Amino acid sequence: MKKRIISLILALTLCVGMLPAPAWAEEPTDPTQAVEAAANPSEETDPTTEPTEEETEPTEETAAPGEDEAVTAVQAMIDALPDVEDMSESYLDALVAAYSAFEALSEAQQAQINGVEKLEALFNWVNSQVSTLAAEKTISGEVTWNNQTFITPVKLTGDTTLTLVGDNKIECDAPLDLNDCKLTVKGTGTLTVIGNGAIFDSTYNGYNTGGTLTLAGGTVKASGGKYNAISVRSVELRGGKLEAYGGSNAGIVCSYLYTYSGSLYATGSDCGIEMRTMYADNPGNLAILSSNEKDAQKAEMDAGDTPRRRLTTSARSPAPCSR
Repeated sequence: MKKRIISLILALTLCVGMLPAPAWAEEPTDPTQAVEAAANPSEETDPTTEPTEEETEPTEETAAPGEDEAVTAVQAMIDALPDVEDMSESYLDALVAAYSAFEALSEAQQAQINGVEKLEALFNWVNSQVSTLAAEKTISGEVTWNNQTFITPVKLTGDTTLTLVGDNKIECDAPLDLNDCKLTVKGTGTLTVIGNGAIFDSTYNGYNTGGTLTLAGGTVKASGGKYNAISVRSVELRGGKLEAYGGSNAGIVCSYLYTYSGSLYATGSDCGIEMRTMYADNPGNLAILSSNEKDAQKAEMDAGDTPRRRLTTSARSPAPCSR
């Protein structure tokens, strides 16, 4: 982050240094020279000469060459920026530099720029997509996410109740760490978690340590990539929809699983749901869809075309399984 700030300062310094300096007329070194010049006009000047057409006609006011160069430079910077649909983090420095250069122009110069709407649209994209530039986002207590997107890991520092509104997303490596805390998700929105070991607990030893993930409302979708989609000590389903896409490993790995209401869907190349203990109960008598076929289709599972199991218990010995 410090390197980025330094690079931006250097870029802006270079831009300022490239702006042309104003040209000033050379002042006479001897004050008497100006007097003598007025008293003795040049012999080459004929006072009887009629003024030319150029001299008599008023000239249109034109911008100084330096102003034109500044406008051209800023226009080029804006033109080089991508459209909103192609925007990514790699263009942030160029966006900030273009905006800073645009702000340095006068109002008259800014009026000559095409694509101001493009700048505004790109900054709106940044505001909507990037909620934090910190190395790690920490949450605890009562938290509400309303159309939030995070590109850095989120870690609980205390028991948290997360209310979802709209579409929310965490996409990075090791996205959501319960960190031996309780996470209760509710609301009407969605949370999509994408990354290796999507929802996990860094303190989970594969048996009896770690926090609890409780879904009371909303929709949570976890895609685990190379690891398990969800790997926590305890999972409770009390409403909403929980979907776990395990990728190379399991959809859900946990020691305790209790389902009261809502819906549960889990797939993975290894297995859909891997229980590390026998502590599992389904008081709500839910139709739990669990398959060892990666990304198995729900419709096919309902039709019985894909292996369907309620709960699968692992016979292996407890072992650390944080992700």
